[in-house]
Amino acid sequence: YQGHSAVLQLRSCNIRASYFHERVRVAGNEYLASEDGQRKNRPLPNYWNRAKRDVSQTYRKICAYTCQRVAGLGEIDHFLPKSKYKSLAYEWSNYRLSSSEANRIKGDKEDIVDPFEIRHGWFQLGFPDCFVKPGPRVPSEQRRRVERTIRVLRLNDRDRYVDERMNIVSCFIKGRIDLDMLAYFYPFVAYEIKRQGEDYVRRKVVSKRRMSNGQT
Repeated sequence: YQGHSAVLQLRSCNIRASYFHERVRVAGNEYLASEDGQRKNRPLPNYWNRAKRDVSQTYRKICAYTCQRVAGLGEIDHFLPKSKYKSLAYEWSNYRLSSSEANRIKGDKEDIVDPFEIRHGWFQLGFPDCFVKPGPRVPSEQRRRVERTIRVLRLNDRDRYVDERMNIVSCFIKGRIDLDMLAYFYPFVAYEIKRQGEDYVRRKVVSKRRMSNGQT
């Protein structure tokens, strides 16, 4: 779970930014100003999906919440829920690339850390259990939100994420994938292995494996 230090911009600025403005922002705001758009509980047209490819490319196909590679183009999550903040439904700055699972889990929940706000050291990965936990550098005033983010997004659910992280770390330890490949699909895991040291992670994983097998 590594975030971004600033709001991402469209990469191929002029043409793509113009496309987004006309096809997403203008179209969306025109709907919001219409009679249908003024009605309560009316579903919004998903014009934001017209920008899905650009959002996916900007995030390099990495989910903003799990820091794992998404399937296909992923999904666009509205960080501030569009059900509560309609005026932001068609704004690029409110979009976060998400896996379908993470998008479903987050839903309309708020009071979690915005990936754009995260700094290095706010989250860390434990080895060999592969649990996400608050890092040593998280400011005291942000610690509660970091803990809530881990809990709300279910980042330590074994069936969803933990077993997958453990399996990919095991593949790395066994030499089936290298660090570059790991960083391509699981950049947070790769970052934590680099930060904590490959030898340290290897010792922790091998030690647990021996204990599980009844070896000393």
